[in-house]
Amino acid sequence: MAVASTDSSPAVQSGGAPLQKKQDPHNQSPLKVGGILLLVGISIGFMQHRVPTIMLDIMDIFKMDSGTASWLMSIFVLVGVVVAIPTGSLAQRFGFKKMILAAIALAVVGSVIGIGAGELRSTPLLLFSRALEGVALTVITACGPIGVSTCVRPERLGTAMGIWGVWGSLGAVVGAVVAPSVFASLGFVWVWIITAGFAIIAAVLLTLLIREPKDALSQKSGEAGEATGGRAGSEASGQASGHTGGRQGGVQGGVQGGVQVQGTGLGAASQGKPRYREIFTRSTVLYLFGFICFGLILLAFLSFMPSILRSKGYDATLAGLITTFPSFLSIISAPVFGILSDRIHRVKPLLVGTFAVFGPAVFVMFMNTGVVLWVAAVFLGLLGAGCFGIFLAGWTNVLPRPQLIPIAMGVFILAQCIGQFLGTYLIQFFLGPGLDQYVPAAFALLAIGVLGTVSLALARFR
Repeated sequence: MAVASTDSSPAVQSGGAPLQKKQDPHNQSPLKVGGILLLVGISIGFMQHRVPTIMLDIMDIFKMDSGTASWLMSIFVLVGVVVAIPTGSLAQRFGFKKMILAAIALAVVGSVIGIGAGELRSTPLLLFSRALEGVALTVITACGPIGVSTCVRPERLGTAMGIWGVWGSLGAVVGAVVAPSVFASLGFVWVWIITAGFAIIAAVLLTLLIREPKDALSQKSGEAGEATGGRAGSEASGQASGHTGGRQGGVQGGVQGGVQVQGTGLGAASQGKPRYREIFTRSTVLYLFGFICFGLILLAFLSFMPSILRSKGYDATLAGLITTFPSFLSIISAPVFGILSDRIHRVKPLLVGTFAVFGPAVFVMFMNTGVVLWVAAVFLGLLGAGCFGIFLAGWTNVLPRPQLIPIAMGVFILAQCIGQFLGTYLIQFFLGPGLDQYVPAAFALLAIGVLGTVSLALARFR
């Protein structure tokens, strides 16, 4: 006799038939989700960083001065400031997958316009194409972590975030290596064609291999709560059940409660529609300040370290190698710290500890040469620069409730853009007109690192 099952387990449907072949979309492999989103991030990072290594050649082709050429990178930050906040709301409405695919399409359109600009030798058209790519970069940067947090179990979130978190480093490395080689052999147009092709491949993989849960961002009438037990509504009972161990206390209790516990009739509506004012608590403001400090120091280092080294007598090739060496090491350290955070179920000690190394390591690199310089680069890459993935995971832990994640990612990316802008704008005043006054700049970055570390330490994590 067939009896309708009330079991909400993904292994059984309402008629009692097994669903062995249907994977829970909230429980996808962190390696698969993190890896595919990593490819998406690398593709857009490749677009961003294909310019610096061939900047002089672009200036020659388009007959532009250095001030105009600098806007080919600066425009990414400016459009990010404008787009970051709306991105969170749009992701909440349309879902991370549609947003990322739309961003890739926009980036490909930008690359096509860039190809046209190369043929016409049009500087305004090239700048416009870079602005479109900058919008795509901001959207992908915001929606990538939403995708990870939506498709991966909370107790494995650190692993996926750690993999995703190295996209910036890998994108910079790929751009620095591939762009000049392709330019030298095939010319300007083929650099843009290859980057667009890479992005299209990443979009196809995302479309075919990543499933977005249908109830992931449902904020309407509570239908998801009535049908599945309500990921958002059951989160309250998950928190009240005694899980207090860091990540397990908030996000894990909420997501696991919604997936595994029988429906209680509590939907997203019971929590209310997420609003931006909910995001800004004492702890989130402290956290965002720390993240701004991180972005400021990182971009100041990447932008000005080569010039400082050249002022000390290093040639351009070696100066570039030393500057990018920590980025290579962070490709190892970011996933390792993500896995470690999963194992210990804590984010705050790892984040505060790694960031505490960040400012001092940059200070030592600014101030020294020789063996000390290389040792500081190792510490920066293995400890300091590897914390970006933990920053992403930590942001979800410092928010008052997980339902704020979609709109909160826009705020998070806005903070990143502010930090990057200050890193390139503020520190140049300490370096002077010749960009060689590294002592005051080094002390300024050290102080900013200390302030950021203290700010993160004072923030409360769930």
